[in-house]
Amino acid sequence: MLQKFQEGLRLNFLHWCSIAKEVGGADGQHTKDWGENYGQALNLLLRDMLNDILGVQDKTTDTIQLLLQKLQRLCDALNQPMPNIGADGLCLYEEQKQLQSYIAEWESVLNMKKQELKTLEKKYLSLCKSLGEEPRLKFEYSRMPTAAALHDYECTIQQLETTLFERHERFYHLKALITEHVEHLHYRPTCEFEKKVLSDNVMEFTKNNMAQLECFVAELEKIKQSIEDDIAHLRSRIEDLWNMIDTDLKYRDDFRTLHIGRSLDVLDKLREELHRCEVVKKENIQNFVEKLRSRLEEVWKKCHCSDSIKSSFTCFYSNCYTEDLLDLHEIEIGKWEKYYEDNQQLIQLLEKHKELWQEVIVLEENAAAADRYKNRGGNLLQEEKKRNKLSKIIPKIEAEILALCEEYTKNNGGAIFTTFGEPPDAAIQYLHQKRDVDRRMKLSARKMQRELTPSSTTKLPVSLYGASTSKIIVTPAAKRKLLASPTPSKKLKNEVHNNPKT
Repeated sequence: MLQKFQEGLRLNFLHWCSIAKEVGGADGQHTKDWGENYGQALNLLLRDMLNDILGVQDKTTDTIQLLLQKLQRLCDALNQPMPNIGADGLCLYEEQKQLQSYIAEWESVLNMKKQELKTLEKKYLSLCKSLGEEPRLKFEYSRMPTAAALHDYECTIQQLETTLFERHERFYHLKALITEHVEHLHYRPTCEFEKKVLSDNVMEFTKNNMAQLECFVAELEKIKQSIEDDIAHLRSRIEDLWNMIDTDLKYRDDFRTLHIGRSLDVLDKLREELHRCEVVKKENIQNFVEKLRSRLEEVWKKCHCSDSIKSSFTCFYSNCYTEDLLDLHEIEIGKWEKYYEDNQQLIQLLEKHKELWQEVIVLEENAAAADRYKNRGGNLLQEEKKRNKLSKIIPKIEAEILALCEEYTKNNGGAIFTTFGEPPDAAIQYLHQKRDVDRRMKLSARKMQRELTPSSTTKLPVSLYGASTSKIIVTPAAKRKLLASPTPSKKLKNEVHNNPKT
């Protein structure tokens, strides 16, 4: 296009020169004047044209420079490389147009990413507020985050969402427990937080709120357990007092039916009933002390207490019937009931051993009976089987008793367990020694009996009624033994003397 413009200017100038030459001559004065005027006008026009085009060039260059700067900022904000501008050899206007196209495209991308970032920031701030967390992420819009940073943002938000969901689930689980405890206990809120929890108001799931909620549940469970323990204790105490004051059975059943459960209201009613029973007990204090003494004697017997232990409780013999005396008896009963509970296995084994040992003694007495061979019902075989069974069971029980005694000593600072004032091992040893002594004494007695049996007899005449009698012929040796006192041997005497409990 410029070449055509240049050719047009050249042709027009040549045409002008041709006309000027024709009109004023080649060297005419008029031709010279026209040439000077025309040249000045042409130069002035060309200078104006040049200035205009240079102005357009400068303006376009400045615009391109501004566009390049803007594009650079967009690329920096988007973390994108700068396009290679000017490599295609385009004119300034084309370069400007291309830059404007790049800028429009990157601005659209930047606005979209900013909107996404704002959405993430809004979500993040909302989660932080709901969880009571201090926002730690800083969202910068002057420079878009990289893909890795954006992924970290999303992971952080996802973690917060998970935490919020878990706290949401935990909150409503705890609230359900709280509601159940409150209804069960008839509990009344004591602070604003408790009132807010029990209301329908929306709560933020902050760490502080969740911690208070956990404490509230723990406190209610503690109260519930305390009430249950108190109610169980009061019921047991009331039952004892009912038995003590001979309360009507129908009254007891009606009271139990009317006051079931483990609420604060039930606890209050039980306390009222306990107070009523205490008043009745106070009015009949002597009778109740006597009843407790009977019960204490049973507990002492159950715990294998010795006479020295019983006599050490001097209140048992007091005639000053007061509430303190009654309380001391109740404390003593409670102490020994606790003792029995702690050593129940050992005491029951001792009772079992006593029972089985008595069976052994009975079997040995049956074995020594004179008519044992007259049995026709198979009792001898049954007794032998039972004897063999006991010979296996009793040693096992004795070993278990001794092991439990050692454990008792270990757990009670070296104290020795006793049964009616005697250590179990000594009592068991005494039973075995006494059994051996009794057995040898019985053998000695049977031996003496055999020696005293007549060696020969003579028949006497038959009586008038057909009955016959026999006369015992006693030898001199047998006569001397009959005259001697049937005392045990010296060895047996020593054994019995060494074991006076026989």
